[in-house]
Amino acid sequence: MAMTWSIADRRSWLFPPVSGVVDAIDLADLDPADSEDRQLLIAFEHPKLDEAIGSGVQEVVVDGQVMSPTMHLTLHEIVANQIWDGEPDVTWRTAERLTELGYERHDVLHMIAWVVGLELRESLRNRRLHRPDLLAERLEGLPASWEALRSI
Repeated sequence: MAMTWSIADRRSWLFPPVSGVVDAIDLADLDPADSEDRQLLIAFEHPKLDEAIGSGVQEVVVDGQVMSPTMHLTLHEIVANQIWDGEPDVTWRTAERLTELGYERHDVLHMIAWVVGLELRESLRNRRLHRPDLLAERLEGLPASWEALRSI
């Protein structure tokens, strides 16, 4: 049976409490309701990618895959904003469903970001408008499409 998550539960899942000091910033003082603090929380969750960006590195290899650290963090931010705002609601429904299937929070965010990235690339490549129906269809295809990709 599916859980019913409140807005506070959803936001707490997205940004669980953190502690520690990074770059002289006390993480506990950051407010995920503030978009700039949200961006910092995402960056601090990815220290190697944040360091690569700070060093001007355009591509890194993670798990054998070449990726843009800037794009990776940007996609995390897009997904975080969608979940935080509850819009589109299919993004949170997908996160909720995948969490209930037993996937870890960060893996869930990566799965959704992968789908969002596909949609963005195809929209830009084909010069077409964003298609919320296609995004929803692809999100509903998770986790099978993600697991198939991981097995390649």
